[in-house]
Amino acid sequence: LRFRTIAPKLRPLCEQIEKRAKIKEAALLLGDCDACYFQQRRLLLGAQVSATIGRLCLQASGDFCSTARAACFYLTQICQNEYQLYQHFFTATNAGLHALLDSFSSTLYDGFRPIYIRAHDINKLVDLVYMLRVEVLGDHLDSRGKSVDGLRPVVYRMLTDVQERIAFLAQAYIRDDVAGYNPSAHALDYPDRLREDSFAAASPVRPRVAPDLEDASPLMTFKSLHPSWYAPLERALMLLSKLHTNVDPRVFEEIASETIAACADSLISASKRIARKSPLDGQLFLIKHLVTLKEQLVPFDGNFSTTEHTLDFSIFADAIRHVVANPASVFKFNRQNSLIGVVLQAVPQVETHSTDSKKRLDAEIKTAVEAFVLTVSKTITEPLVSFITRANAFLSVNKKETVSLRSQTFAAAEKLRDIVAELQRSLVDKLAPFMDKMRLYLASNATAQGLIVNLVKDDLLRNTAELRALLRREYAEQDRTMIGLPEHEALYSTLDRHMLGVEQRTAQASIESLPAIMVPDEEDELVESSTSDAGAGLSGLVESGGHPVDSDEPPSTQSMHNGSTDFVNGGTTAVSPPDATDASDSPAAALPSLRTSDAATPTKPTRPIRPMTVQEL
Repeated sequence: LRFRTIAPKLRPLCEQIEKRAKIKEAALLLGDCDACYFQQRRLLLGAQVSATIGRLCLQASGDFCSTARAACFYLTQICQNEYQLYQHFFTATNAGLHALLDSFSSTLYDGFRPIYIRAHDINKLVDLVYMLRVEVLGDHLDSRGKSVDGLRPVVYRMLTDVQERIAFLAQAYIRDDVAGYNPSAHALDYPDRLREDSFAAASPVRPRVAPDLEDASPLMTFKSLHPSWYAPLERALMLLSKLHTNVDPRVFEEIASETIAACADSLISASKRIARKSPLDGQLFLIKHLVTLKEQLVPFDGNFSTTEHTLDFSIFADAIRHVVANPASVFKFNRQNSLIGVVLQAVPQVETHSTDSKKRLDAEIKTAVEAFVLTVSKTITEPLVSFITRANAFLSVNKKETVSLRSQTFAAAEKLRDIVAELQRSLVDKLAPFMDKMRLYLASNATAQGLIVNLVKDDLLRNTAELRALLRREYAEQDRTMIGLPEHEALYSTLDRHMLGVEQRTAQASIESLPAIMVPDEEDELVESSTSDAGAGLSGLVESGGHPVDSDEPPSTQSMHNGSTDFVNGGTTAVSPPDATDASDSPAAALPSLRTSDAATPTKPTRPIRPMTVQEL
């Protein structure tokens, strides 16, 4: 306040000195004035600023983010006041003013650096980064212009130091709490954890199941949002979400790549331990968590690839061994001297190693899915596959001989009939439990469910198609009839039916249990039109796969029938009687038939019986 009071009296004199600054004496006088001014300001404010920053640092033991914010705002006000006060005396700034402001700002850096360097909580450091980057640098300092130029570099230094500390703690967190996670029995209790979580989520009374927090890390704590997830997966994703916008992008790429690799290794290790109790659960556990990891990485939009350069000293080691093996060559004064060979030839080679975590994750998912599909297919079609393997081996050995395959004991038609019967029983008894368990693990991922269902279906159909081709080549029609292998369409329908979920199967069973109800013919007056109108509407339609064909016969002599057989549930559909038709919604059902009389007078057809579909139910 005293400086502002005397500023109007001294400013005209200072302006005159500044105008004559080109003269040596005036320049020296101006420098003395600046030095005296800055010395007095430093004596007045230096101790006060240091004491204030020190007091704030003592309060930063708990929440150093809020104290750092208060210190930055305090120094911002100091720098702005000093800049404006200097403008009251002099018209142009010089290096002395910047030095004064830098000295005040350095107290902030010197006071707070020991605090965040010793911090071990990633959450607090992330909050500090956000505060420095958004609130201080983005909002507060940018609006003050040149008056806070001395404070801005100090805040950038603090921000860089905090980001380096976060990167260091993140690597420790990955090593100890992701890769080095030691699961408890509850952490590996799958699929019971999934059932408990689904029941708790559906129940309005019971709280959600608590996650496995007995090994919670002091480096980063958070509230679990997915109790059924394996702990390293949620920890890895939470770490990446906190680091995504709070560290340098190149540093984040390296940390993310390391995190994904460590998480994948931890999941694979856990799946092996679960597989000791149940191989199927181990495979589904790995599929569920790897697919979840891949989906959750999409928002980060990174390559997650790293490149490392190392030195290969193997050539140097070979040269040293040559010196040890030939010590006499050291005293030769020519190119055969082994020491000269070490200097000239033993140059370390630079090797480059690239790691793409995304490609590795995709490969692990593919391997896990293929293992599950193989397990399901092997369990259901093992006798069939064993027969095909044995039959192909027999045929490859007996290519030119007259011995037939069906004459062998293991390939008798009765044996194959038993194998096909066992296959059908396995489809009924074993396929649905496999699919139900798969849907329990992948309840929230319909895309993955559909993909795995299609892969299982394709593998089963491929095995049966191979057997069907073998039967057509090596067995007579009578033998194939006795063996009773379903056709492709029938087997496809059977797989579709047994691969439905529990709710879908329950709805389908309810539909099939409903009695067929004949609907009264109140609305059939439209059928009682003229004979010519009825004939014109159906004259171009015949039952050849449901495609219309041309016909020159009059409508009265045309007749459409459901005479084709349809494989449904392993049986056939009989020809429709003359007075009733079956208009089933199944894809194999034929068109309704219409029988006309010889007198070309159409009879009044009854409304076809149609079971309700799942959507209508």
